[in-house]
Amino acid sequence: MVTPESPPPEGTPETTSVDETAATPPAASEPTGAAEEAMSAFIVGYTGEVGKELVKELARRNTFQKLKLIGRRVVEYEDETISKNSAIEQVQVNFDKLEVSKDVFEGLQVGFCCLGTTRGSSGKDGQWKIDHDYAVKAAELAKAGGCKQYHLVSSVGANANSYIFYNKLKGQTEDDIKALGLERVSIYRPGLLMCDREKPRTTEWLARKIMAPLDYMFPGSFTNATSLVAKAMSLNVAGKTESPFEVFESNEIHKLATEE
Repeated sequence: MVTPESPPPEGTPETTSVDETAATPPAASEPTGAAEEAMSAFIVGYTGEVGKELVKELARRNTFQKLKLIGRRVVEYEDETISKNSAIEQVQVNFDKLEVSKDVFEGLQVGFCCLGTTRGSSGKDGQWKIDHDYAVKAAELAKAGGCKQYHLVSSVGANANSYIFYNKLKGQTEDDIKALGLERVSIYRPGLLMCDREKPRTTEWLARKIMAPLDYMFPGSFTNATSLVAKAMSLNVAGKTESPFEVFESNEIHKLATEE
């Protein structure tokens, strides 16, 4: 059961916290990786295709002692590993006034950003705002709150100097987050995402059908299952890196997710 706080006064942004600690969590194995160091994390973009898989993956692994799902709305989860997990808390915010909710990011050492939309859904300006502005602002507030790692879902072909709008958008987002100076930034550039969307996209559906044989013969070379992107992100939290900025292309995402 989820119970939001009292609604904010009219004219102020939503920062309602929904705590799911009332229910007793299911039995879980000993926390691994980051949880061994009593770390906490957050996800922005947890209602998207990769974000949904990441919530399931982190809940299943019992990875963090606290996991905040920061978004515009509350999700009613049927999966009891999520709905009855005392570590998971949903927090509603207004992304257009995220600065007002900066306290939400305090004390969270690991951040996951799975924000993303399409020009068809949000228009060109709206896509830039969600994919770039929201992602960068979340990283900025996270760093101020003590975040050490920021894991960003980007896209194959990301390049700030590209003449292709989407590639430029993703590349500029990567560069601006890198420039914030977090201790560690991990970028994931998946190929075509393989999943069954709640709102199917005709062109993507056709592309998945066409790419399915190649995906079978050369896994991770052209496509990535959303579940494996999420798994790669989860596993990489405890991974070692010699650089504060690392990039995983589609084949490397597949390798990271399947070598466990």
